[in-house]
Amino acid sequence: MPTGYAQSNSSSDSSDLKTDDVICQQLLDTLRARHSTFASKSGDAEFEKSTAGPFVASSVAVYTGRRAKDAMANVRDFAQKCSQFTSKVDGTDVSFTAGLLSIPAYGDESAAMRFTGAVDSVTVGVNFLLIRVGSAITAVEIADLGTPDADLTQQMAARAADKLHQVEAGQTPAPSPPS
Repeated sequence: MPTGYAQSNSSSDSSDLKTDDVICQQLLDTLRARHSTFASKSGDAEFEKSTAGPFVASSVAVYTGRRAKDAMANVRDFAQKCSQFTSKVDGTDVSFTAGLLSIPAYGDESAAMRFTGAVDSVTVGVNFLLIRVGSAITAVEIADLGTPDADLTQQMAARAADKLHQVEAGQTPAPSPPS
């Protein structure tokens, strides 16, 4: 984890984007691999620089059969199926727009989305990245006021992909030192 971040004390999913649109919610859940009903195993961790952000969340899920590839296909369709949705953020309705985010290739397959919303003229941005290695998917989420830091997004994605490759090779990844 980058210098200055600490594990979040929040044990709830109150920061998770949720919407009443069924298709959009299914795809938001897919972006957060930890919520997937198709995963056979999953785990997650959340970190924050301060209570006002930025926030970093990471999750990993292991799938059976083609389900990991299917989950990645769902993410690529996200922008076309659900380019706008409304979610509550700290009790306030926020309209988000969604679009694909260009990132370097990671793992066997990767995809990324950016969500942008505004609350009282303050922009909120969330980057979601999914990286598949074999039958496992790791998800990285960076949320911040304004636009999430591109360097942090790519740094976290590279670390997550590296750790997933280690697990796929039968190794136990060591914790990353702060950078």
